[in-house]
Amino acid sequence: MKKTQPTVRWEKYLRLSNGNYVDYLINHGNSFLQKLTTNLIQAHLNKKSYHTLFTFRNSNIVCKVHYTEYITILKRLMSLCEKLEYYEVCAQILKYFKQ
Repeated sequence: MKKTQPTVRWEKYLRLSNGNYVDYLINHGNSFLQKLTTNLIQAHLNKKSYHTLFTFRNSNIVCKVHYTEYITILKRLMSLCEKLEYYEVCAQILKYFKQ
């Protein structure tokens, strides 16, 4: 029997109005967002029906996204990275969109 994992929606975690999350992004965000972007692009290229965006540490709670949301999430990531001045991540997303 497959164990069900509780999931959360991605929207809450890809915006600047979430104070604790913004603090995390300021301290660890560039590498975190770089990895998130790379994995999401790879999932989109491979046409995976869903992708686990991230898993909360010391928890079984995950953030799963569906294929139909990938482009919307990448656009949101690009906007977020631009505001945080993580231009390398923005460039990676732009490069993918231009393919």
